[in-house]
Amino acid sequence: MLKKYLITGLLIWVPLAFTLWVLDLIVSSMDRTLLLLPPPWRPESWLGFPLPGAGLLLSALVLLLTGMAAANIMGQRLVRWWEGLLSRILVISLGVVGADVPLRIAQISKGQQ
Repeated sequence: MLKKYLITGLLIWVPLAFTLWVLDLIVSSMDRTLLLLPPPWRPESWLGFPLPGAGLLLSALVLLLTGMAAANIMGQRLVRWWEGLLSRILVISLGVVGADVPLRIAQISKGQQ
């Protein structure tokens, strides 16, 4: 009975402690990335005291901006590729786009008969 409680306690506390340790490691590593900034840009120079977690916010901002730029550039390439593919399809190249596709197809097929 005592062994069961010991194992249950370990199964709760070990993952929790490991998670907190990893989070502390990540936040402290991100805070050290602020040292790459020039001294006037660091939050300590603005606030007058160190701000824990500012590196995490800075890293998240950099990742977000990088992701947005990459998505827009890749998104534009994807749209150009898709439009090029659609332009090779006969019905699409005849001007069939949007919600009126079935109507236009019917008009095209009646005109050919």
